[in-house]
Amino acid sequence: MALARSVSDMRVLERTNTALHSLRHPGSRMHQCGVSVATVMDFGGRHFSPNSVEKDHDALSFPTDKYDYFISHSWRTSRMAKYAALLYYTSLVPAVCAGLAAGILAFALTVHGILPPFGLIEGDVFGTREPMPVSSWCVVMGGCTCFATLVTWARLFDLADSTRSTKVSYFFDRLCIIQDDAELKQAGIDSIGAFLRNSDSMLVLWSPEYFTRLWCCFELAVFLEKSTNLEFKSLLQNSYAEMRQASKGATLDIPRNSSPNDSNNEETVPARIAMATSAHGMKNETPDRKLVIIPV
Repeated sequence: MALARSVSDMRVLERTNTALHSLRHPGSRMHQCGVSVATVMDFGGRHFSPNSVEKDHDALSFPTDKYDYFISHSWRTSRMAKYAALLYYTSLVPAVCAGLAAGILAFALTVHGILPPFGLIEGDVFGTREPMPVSSWCVVMGGCTCFATLVTWARLFDLADSTRSTKVSYFFDRLCIIQDDAELKQAGIDSIGAFLRNSDSMLVLWSPEYFTRLWCCFELAVFLEKSTNLEFKSLLQNSYAEMRQASKGATLDIPRNSSPNDSNNEETVPARIAMATSAHGMKNETPDRKLVIIPV
């Protein structure tokens, strides 16, 4: 019994060291790959599904020197909720503008008689209730255009972006870390700290479970490391020892060869990091590093 407990503790300690190693490890950019937001959102955000399997990593990603956005999320959150959050962030404004433009155009075409009357309403004519012709083209064209733009804007933006010399790159763990080679996968996990420091912005798909996930807290803390004060950096350094001590008591569980967001932990250390991030990160954020939090 004691031997089994000892082996279990050693495994937990080894797994915990993965997160700490990723923070200290300078990382390698040899296999640094990015993806477009359209790829992340393909087929209703299928890559957010825990059961999704990416067979052709090279076809989905492309080499990049830096990341414009680092997507941080919890795998416990539903796929469709995260897809809807990305739609809201990337496509809502263009969709509303396109819908309004289409509605105004439909109204103008109807007024000039180019579009025939469409639909009937009950109107009061000289005290008598009679059906009156009315144009519903504004609603139909505006609504359809808004919906079509909402679901296709990311792909349209990707097509336009492909004509540029440098593409807007997103880091999404499942697509940017090679999954079918154990050694390269581990190298990618070890380099997450470097990927975060090499990201201009961080896109947090926030859910109630977010701050209960050790890797989520880790990603947020590392991203804000450059823009927070010495007090917060000291807190991070002091937390290393606490995390190691906690791992000896088998309270942290970070699978070494799992995806970064697969681990679950409700220990107080991530909570302290999260609280310090909220207290110091937002007010000390540098102009060139943007943190975007979208409720899911």
